[in-house]
Amino acid sequence: MDNASKALIIAGAVLIAVMLVSVGVAIYQQAQGVVDQGKSSMAGLEVTMANAKYSMYEKKGQSRREIEQLLNQVAQGYAQNDEHTVIVNFKSISPAPSQAKDRDTALKARDVIKKVTNHTFDVETKTDKSGYIYEMTVTCVTK
Repeated sequence: MDNASKALIIAGAVLIAVMLVSVGVAIYQQAQGVVDQGKSSMAGLEVTMANAKYSMYEKKGQSRREIEQLLNQVAQGYAQNDEHTVIVNFKSISPAPSQAKDRDTALKARDVIKKVTNHTFDVETKTDKSGYIYEMTVTCVTK
């Protein structure tokens, strides 16, 4: 009888240990879900922050001054070795380079844009699969 009671005590202790491990696993899984949600939210916020300096220029009827500011932003991104730089394509603007794909061409294009008068510009953006803006197209529109 003495051995039977000891066996019941051991079995009870094992059951309590299994229950505690189960509760621990459940808590861990819930915490992991919260962490994953936080990572997802942070990734979305990172994309929004990276795009903020360029997305404000995406519209029709931009002034020459706004395009100069855009090109300054692009040149600054290249100068700072920004992780998410943007290539700017130009349409109907001469003698501007066809593309600003580094700091120097962005600054040269800015200097050409400074000389364009009586025009507005339309700006379109393209994003990659992560949502980052990677390319912009600036089109000169005659007033």
